[in-house]
Amino acid sequence: MTLLSIQLTRWLTQVAVWRLVGFVSTIVGLLCYGLSSSFNHLFGEWTMLKIFIYTIFSLFICLGNLFAMVCRHSTIIRFKAHCSFVVLAITSVYSYFADKLVNGKPDAYSLISCAAFAMMSLSLSRQTQCGFEVDLFYFFMGSLIVLLMKINLALAIVGVGFCYALVILRSSLANSNIGIQDDQVDLTDAVVLGVNHLAQSLVPTNIDATTRDLSESTSAHVDNAIMMQRQLCRGEFFDGVKDRSKDWWEGCNRPDFPESEFRKCFRMSKSTFDTICQHLDSAVTKKNTMLRDAIPVRQRVAVCICRLATGDPLREVSKRFGLGISTCHKLVLEVCSAIKTVLIPEFLRWPDEAGMEKTKVEFEALSGIPNVGGSMHTTHIPIIAPKSNVNAYFNKRHTERNQKTCYSITVQGVVDSEGVFRDVCIGWPGSLSDEQVLEKSALYQRASRGSLKEVWVVGNSGHPLMEGVLVPYTHQNLTWTQHAFNEKVGEIQGVAKEAFARLKGRWSCLQKRTEVKLEDLPALLGACCVLHNICEMMNEEMDPTWKYDIFDDQMVAENGIRSNSAVQARDHIAHYLLHHGRAGTAFS
Repeated sequence: MTLLSIQLTRWLTQVAVWRLVGFVSTIVGLLCYGLSSSFNHLFGEWTMLKIFIYTIFSLFICLGNLFAMVCRHSTIIRFKAHCSFVVLAITSVYSYFADKLVNGKPDAYSLISCAAFAMMSLSLSRQTQCGFEVDLFYFFMGSLIVLLMKINLALAIVGVGFCYALVILRSSLANSNIGIQDDQVDLTDAVVLGVNHLAQSLVPTNIDATTRDLSESTSAHVDNAIMMQRQLCRGEFFDGVKDRSKDWWEGCNRPDFPESEFRKCFRMSKSTFDTICQHLDSAVTKKNTMLRDAIPVRQRVAVCICRLATGDPLREVSKRFGLGISTCHKLVLEVCSAIKTVLIPEFLRWPDEAGMEKTKVEFEALSGIPNVGGSMHTTHIPIIAPKSNVNAYFNKRHTERNQKTCYSITVQGVVDSEGVFRDVCIGWPGSLSDEQVLEKSALYQRASRGSLKEVWVVGNSGHPLMEGVLVPYTHQNLTWTQHAFNEKVGEIQGVAKEAFARLKGRWSCLQKRTEVKLEDLPALLGACCVLHNICEMMNEEMDPTWKYDIFDDQMVAENGIRSNSAVQARDHIAHYLLHHGRAGTAFS
């Protein structure tokens, strides 16, 4: 797909385009119909009263088309019923008067008005979901073809071609999951997982947004029970379930299974896997039923970790474990939810006072910058184009670089000197910059309140300079002192980038688009971060074949300076590095 086609596709998704098309088409259609010979024949010569009534009617129609987005998600049945009735009445009257002119030939104004009304209907079908828009669209296209046939049967070919082009355009937009969004990015549907902590405490933000509704799970179990009951009544007890082989998993679960082979499949050693199973045992254990035995805890956890580690499709994972595809999908989501509930408080938390002092010492030994408590970076995870709010997730920079349409969600993480995640904010749409993602995180709120006392979180040029957040100089013509400071900041930033590279390298599911629903992704990505931390804490080695290079485009923050005191503190640190011989060999 060329860049021009990508831009054209994005242009067709803009609500302003369709709103303008609908508004202009409505004006053209009403104006031409008022000037047409058929209108004059039916209602006679224009008078002031007729002009006033027709103007008021036209005004209502134009305003209704211009503000159609107001009722785009309306679920009020009476409202939809009234709209449908009004449209039915208008089209019936239109058809009645049109039929009375069957012996006459329509003029150009009649043809233009009919074509304009068809475009108006297409615009409505792209903006609202009241149920009548598509019918209205086909009604006016049919009317246009009939009018052309009244003039000359050969002209019907032109009408059919025009109508066919409109139908193909509409179906193409619908099939490519291209929806109409507001001019401004709407983030109300974004599902976010934020984990931010004070010292020795866990304060998650927006966790409730990703907590799965228990009623959905209960409903699913009830549906399964009803289905099995029907199968029993028909004598079809599990006839539809294939005899799947569990040989692969049983081999992996044997004590004599080679450690190297186990690490290839699960990206961790057996001992680390056992530790995770022990922590999750109470959260994922299920009881046996009269119909079947529950899947063991180790197998449940193994399905999830194998899916995250290899990134293989669920069909392949299901074959390895001898389970159904839907079963594997449920297991992945259930275990990720359990990891979020059980393991995050223990393995993904802001360090306590002793841990923070250790981190400061190690970062200062690396860079010479004092009081650094974390290194921050934001990466993008590719996703399939969502069915709604698609513009918000469109990643323009990745699309332009790869020449392929890209949609993504963001993961902002703060890591310590050992590359362990201490704070994450997951799930904001990929169209947002690093600065905007930070502004929406709880870390930003804590920094703005001054809660990060005597602690610097080091960001990149895409983050703003503020209390608690230290970033490099971005203006032109830097001094030697500022260059030296940026060099040391880059060394700290390298810790975060390396952590994200190891995260994506170990968990291959983060490298490509997944079939997991958008609302379930934050919990899955959070689980990957927690499992990364466990592997790092257990000193799990990274196989060279897992190496992954991250490419996250950075843009200079629009509002790069938020605090004058932070500006002074940065200058002080830069001079401290230079005068104490920590600025690097190039500046000594």
